[in-house]
Formats: sequence, C-alpha cells, structure tokens
Amino acid sequence: MAARPPERIEVDGLVLRRHQPSDVAALVIAVNESADHLRPWMPWAGQPATVDSMSTFVKSAIADFDSGRNWGYLLVAPTPETVVGSSGLHGRRRAGTLEIGYWVHRQWTRRGIASTAAAALTDVAFTIDGIERVEIHCDETNIASAGVPRRLGFELEAVVPKAPEAPGETGREMVWVATRPRTPKK
Repeated sequence: MAARPPERIEVDGLVLRRHQPSDVAALVIAVNESADHLRPWMPWAGQPATVDSMSTFVKSAIADFDSGRNWGYLLVAPTPETVVGSSGLHGRRRAGTLEIGYWVHRQWTRRGIASTAAAALTDVAFTIDGIERVEIHCDETNIASAGVPRRLGFELEAVVPKAPEAPGETGREMVWVATRPRTPKK
C-alpha cells in the first residue's frame, strides 16, 4: 500500500501530472477556450480565467498535493505537451473515501480522456492506505459526466438533493461508487 498517489501517471497516451507554477498560462487558455462547455457544470467557470485566478488555483493545488489533502492532476497529451483537462482525487467526503473530479477541454471531448483519467485515478486510489471507496458526483442532467462512472463499472448508489452551484445543475446529484476490490482468502 502507498501513503499517497504518484506525482505523474502515464496511461494510454495520456499523462496525468501534478500541477506546476509553469502551468498557469496554459490553464488560462484551456479554461477560457472551454468556458461555454464548462460553465453549466462548474461553478468556477462562471468568470473568465485570468493569470491571477489560475495562479491562485495552481498554488492551492500544489499546497494540497504536498499536504495530502487533495491530489490534483493536469491532463496533458504527451507530444507536444498540450493541456487537455484536469482531474483529481479529493478527500472531501467521509473517511476512507476519495472523490474523483474531472473536466476536459472542449476540443478534446468524446475521446475517452475523462474515462482514462478516472480509471487511472480509481486504480491509484485503491493503492492508498485506508481508502476503501471512490466516488464520482455529478448532476443527473450532466450526461457526459455520468457516462464516465457508468463506463467504468461504478454503481449508482443514490440521487440526492444538492443546492445547484452552476447554471446547468438541477439540484439532483448522482453519487457513483466503486469499492476496493476484495482479495479472496486462500
């Protein structure tokens, strides 16, 4: 078992790597190019990304990764290195649980990037000491986001009320769950 996830994950032509200060300019571009696509589902996408806002985000992501609170990853196509989205493991749920969040640049949707990242992070999560459960949360009308846990074999555990935070949200959040695979006793 591991104490924390790796800083870099390479899987199926996708690189997940922890954020770096040098990512700010590329994130400003990627978020702004994807704003119309992200705004319905991401509260933080309601305002244009700026160097200041992305600098604050990146500093926070680095501090969270270092402290072990959350592990955020920039999603990049390896050659040339191009920002295609972001994902992470978040400890904002109950003990023993990590939540996966993700977004994909509008020009890179429908290529399996979110599914590839979420599958890799699910595998990584279950290597961390004490993690027994991985969750993905999304509004029930966010069909694209819900397709990720469905494709990965997560179970839809519940649809719960949640105050809308972004314009596309209905106030009904799906909770998708994967639990640690059990090793048969011999």
